[in-house]
Formats: sequence, structure tokens, C-alpha cells
Amino acid sequence: MATANEIVASPPERTVASVEIDESIDGVVGLMLKRNVSLVFVVEHVGQEVRYVGAITQRAALRELHNSVPGYHRAAHLTDYEYPTVSGDSDAGSVAETMIERGVRKLPVVDSGELLGLVTEADVARSLPINESSAFLQRLWKRLDRETDDTGPNYGEGEAEAV
Repeated sequence: MATANEIVASPPERTVASVEIDESIDGVVGLMLKRNVSLVFVVEHVGQEVRYVGAITQRAALRELHNSVPGYHRAAHLTDYEYPTVSGDSDAGSVAETMIERGVRKLPVVDSGELLGLVTEADVARSLPINESSAFLQRLWKRLDRETDDTGPNYGEGEAEAV
């Protein structure tokens, strides 16, 4: 079974969206919009290494941008320091279980504090045998209160907008 390192290294290669811990919330949201991503990793550069600190979700960044004075808070203020990670040697099955248990669709791959990349639910599904892939996606989507992955955002009651 493929490891997280192998999944990250498999095509299509992607760059990870990341910001320094002192980046402004405006900068975080700007990067999310520019890169069309919903998760940004917070990092610190230590010598040649890029050290993983945590993650900022789109929901948290937009909520903060809406509720605060622009430019006032920094990435450190919004960083989820407990956002789940996987190590590079984690196999696809354990990555899938972490996603299901924690209810996330994306995980940073971190070894010895160094950010190596990102794995998504689609990456994991492609790395599993077809019968395990289907079961993984069904369990993850059920965890996220979705029937399929194309149902859109999981709005709380009263938050859905008319289309």
C-alpha cells in the first residue's frame, strides 16, 4: 500500500499553500482566493527547513475577516495548532482512517516538524484498492454529513443561501 510520501509525490504535483505565522488575515484570505484553496498551512522557516506550525481553514479565516478590523490579527491568531497531520511513512489506509476519525478531507504530511506536502481524500482514494476506496469515501462523506462529495458545503441550519 502506498505511503503518504508516495501519495504526495504522485502526479499531479501540487504546491502547498502556506503562510508565515506573522502573515495578516488579509494576506491569508488573499492567498486562499488567489490559489483557490480552502486550507492554508502556517509555517516558520528555520534555516533551510520549512517547519509546520498548524493550519487555517477558509471558514475560520473568512469569519475572522468579517468580525475584525482588517489587518489587525495575524495568522498566529487563527492557527489551529491541533489540526491533524500524518507522517510520510503512514500508509494510505491509516491516512484514510485519520481523515474519517477527524472529519477532514485534507491532511498535511509532516515529518520531524518539516512540512512535506498535502494529501487529499481524492489522493487517498486513488491509492487504495477499489473496494477499499469506495468504503473509505462512503465513510468519510457520512462523517461529513454528505451523501456524495459533490453536494457542496455542509451549511448549518439557517445558513444555506437560495440558489
